[in-house]
Amino acid sequence: MAPPAAAKNATFKADPNPIQVCDGSGLGITTLTHTAEGPTAVEVRVGSPSGIGGILAHAPPKGFSKTGKWVTDGMTFYLQDASEGRTPTPENTLATVTVKLTKLGCP
Repeated sequence: MAPPAAAKNATFKADPNPIQVCDGSGLGITTLTHTAEGPTAVEVRVGSPSGIGGILAHAPPKGFSKTGKWVTDGMTFYLQDASEGRTPTPENTLATVTVKLTKLGCP
């Protein structure tokens, strides 16, 4: 069993957030940027710590991931400590970001 995750010193942002969606699809695109001090590897998971909605990226501690046009209103992304084979559990969650969609500013 892997040792517990290090202190959760991480930043995790989505840009844009909220995502302006004017095409009626109810789906948007965003870029997730992360920085984690301590972990040697991270994962960006969709919908839950274990990634019920899938895994978006396996990445170094500092980086970014771009979604496709599949982000829905209220979707939450989880930044997971994936160092040394850690499992994607709530205890290994470093940060979360919830993305909103908006029609504000649409013609």
